[in-house]
Amino acid sequence: MVVAGAVGIVALVVVVMVMLVVIMVVMVLVLLVVMVMMVTVLIMVMLVLVVVPMCVVVFMVMAVQMGRFAGGMGMGDENCLIQINGGYLVVDSVGDAIDSNGNVEVTGGVLLVSGPTSDGDGAFDYDGSATISGGTVLMVGSTGMAQSFTGGTQGFAMTSASGEVGQSVCVVDGSGNVVASFTATKRFDMVLASSPAFTEGGEYTLVIGGEVANANSDGYTDSSTVSGGSETAITASCTASAGMGSAGGPGAAGGK
Repeated sequence: MVVAGAVGIVALVVVVMVMLVVIMVVMVLVLLVVMVMMVTVLIMVMLVLVVVPMCVVVFMVMAVQMGRFAGGMGMGDENCLIQINGGYLVVDSVGDAIDSNGNVEVTGGVLLVSGPTSDGDGAFDYDGSATISGGTVLMVGSTGMAQSFTGGTQGFAMTSASGEVGQSVCVVDGSGNVVASFTATKRFDMVLASSPAFTEGGEYTLVIGGEVANANSDGYTDSSTVSGGSETAITASCTASAGMGSAGGPGAAGGK
């Protein structure tokens, strides 16, 4: 009887211990499941708080860039206008220099532009129209996206002409007088010029790399002489004609 009772007690103790072990294992498993769920929730929260905003930012940046690209393809805004009606403006540009999502009007002043050198940008970039009725303009840059004026009451001319940094760029009339000049600060393959001295159909000479007398620190003068350099004949016109500028947008080269 005593032995049987002892065996029963031992068996009961073993059963209780087994149950305790099982309960502990179950608790550990439940704890692991809870931890996994907590980690999953934490990862989801991080995705919502970090990744989603990053995706939104990337999407917005892409949308802006696509908008700029679309703008470059001629989707202009008629409410945008760059107007230059006086002063003395010198631009040394890496990207687009005079850049309007709409129109450009030049009515006076002096505008001297060097750059860009990339064929994906232009010294003159607009999506609507560009007119000139006064002032002096000399622009040099790349040919890939080159644009000229679309019209105006003052003659203009754009032509292919190459030069290097530090070379003078000047326009000379039939009497040998410099009507506009400046010193390029970037290499270039095209020149756009306009001057109050230009007449409709007037013949002028573009001189690259000559020695210009009495120019200021930018190489600018509108009444001087030049010696040496390479020459290119240009013709001024108040209307755009088909040519180099048509590849860059609505502006085509005025003259030759």
